[in-house]
This record gives sequence, C-alpha cells and structure tokens, in this order.
Amino acid sequence: MRATLVVVLLAAGAAPAHAQWVATGYIDNNVAGDVQSGRVGLGVSAGYYLRGRIGFELDAELHGHFFRDADVADLAPTGVDVNTRAALARSSLR
Repeated sequence: MRATLVVVLLAAGAAPAHAQWVATGYIDNNVAGDVQSGRVGLGVSAGYYLRGRIGFELDAELHGHFFRDADVADLAPTGVDVNTRAALARSSLR
C-alpha cells in the first residue's frame, strides 16, 4: 500500500521531458531451447528517446554458463571443460 502511494505521488509530480536518457540493469534467466536452464546472466539496457518520435536502444548481456554441457560435450576431448560463456549485444532504432 505504501509503495503504491509513493509511486502515485512521484508520477503526479513528473513533468514531460523533451528528450530522455534511460538506463536499466537487469538479471536474466535462461528458460528454454538449447541453453542451460536456471543459469542467470547480467545485463544493461541504455536508450535515448526524443519526444517519442525517434530513439535508439543498446542492450548488452553476459552469461557465465550458457549452453547445456551435454549439447556441447562432443566439441572437446574427454575431460576438457568446454567454456560456454556468452556475451549478447543488441541494438534498435525506432
């Protein structure tokens, strides 16, 4: 209840902006496909929006263990741990 009141009060005092930078950090979890379920990754998104007409966004994410070991076991000799770290990068323009 208090959190809702705080959000409402902050939103009521907000003024329209002509241009706005936005940056958000996040934690991501792999859930399906050929990736290792339950392994988290850290990421950050940053964007710039100009009056709602044009904007761009950059997104980067790091995973310490991305693919399932069974799926990549044949890529290395027996007894060698395959490094399955992954770095993902995306961008968009609107």
